[in-house]
Amino acid sequence: MLHKLKAREYKLLLKPDRFSESALEKVEHFWNDRMKRLIDDELGQDDQGMPRHEGRFSLEEERIVRYWDTADCLLTCAHLTVRERRQIAKLATSDECQVTLKLRMPDMFVVADAQLDASSAGPDTKFEEDIAPLEVDNPAGDGQPVSIPSRSIRSRFSLSTTKDRQWSKAIANLGNAQRMFSKLTDHLPFGTKFEPQRTLIAGPSIREEVFENAQVRLGANVTGKFALTLWFFDRPPLKSRKYLSNLRLLTAKCLERRRSAP
Repeated sequence: MLHKLKAREYKLLLKPDRFSESALEKVEHFWNDRMKRLIDDELGQDDQGMPRHEGRFSLEEERIVRYWDTADCLLTCAHLTVRERRQIAKLATSDECQVTLKLRMPDMFVVADAQLDASSAGPDTKFEEDIAPLEVDNPAGDGQPVSIPSRSIRSRFSLSTTKDRQWSKAIANLGNAQRMFSKLTDHLPFGTKFEPQRTLIAGPSIREEVFENAQVRLGANVTGKFALTLWFFDRPPLKSRKYLSNLRLLTAKCLERRRSAP
C-alpha cells in the first residue's frame, strides 16, 4: 500500500554569520526585519486587509543529534540514514533516545511503496517531500556543489520511522539496527552480504536548537509553518554559554500543511 504524503518541507541554507552572536536576538531580528517584510512584499495582505504573517519564533527544542553509518558508508549508498536524537533536558534522567531510520531519494514511487518496519503504518512514520534549490557540481572542480541562480528546485521524498530506544556505541551495529527496523535489509544494495556485527560509527555530536511558532497564511485553508534550526558543535547549554564561536550550519524549513476546512 502506498504511503500518503503528509507534509512538504521547503529547505534553505542561511548565512551562519548572521546568527553567530546572540542567537535569540538574531532569530527575532531575522523574523521581524527580514521574513515579515518579505511576506508583506511578496504576498501582500489577506482579503480582510490583515498581514499574512503570524506568531513569532520561540525556542522549542534543544537536543543532541548524531548520525550513524558503517565505515564504508553502506547506509548512505542505500539512501538511508540512522539518526539519534537526545533531549538536552533528559540527558541526566533517561538512557532512551529517539532513533530514526530514513529513506530519502528523488523517486517518489519507490519511497511511497517502501516499508522500513513491520509496523511502519504507525504514528511515528512520516512520508514527506523535501524541496530545496537545485544544486549541481561546481564546474571549477573543487568538489563543492553550487546552487543554480534561478528559480530551479529539486525534490526528494523521504520515508522515516522513529522509535524510543536505548542506543549507544556499545550496541551500535547493523544487527541491532535491523532489530529496531525489520525492513532495513530490504533496502541495502543488491548483493550486499548482511553482517549483523558490522559496526555503526557515529558522526560528530551536533547540538541542535529548533525555533518554531512563526507561520504564514497562504490561503483560506493553507498555512505555512516555519522552523529555524541551528546546528552547533561542542557547544555549552543555551542558558549558560558566554557565546558561540563555532556555528557550523543553519537551516530554515517552511513546513506547509493543509488545514481542514472549518
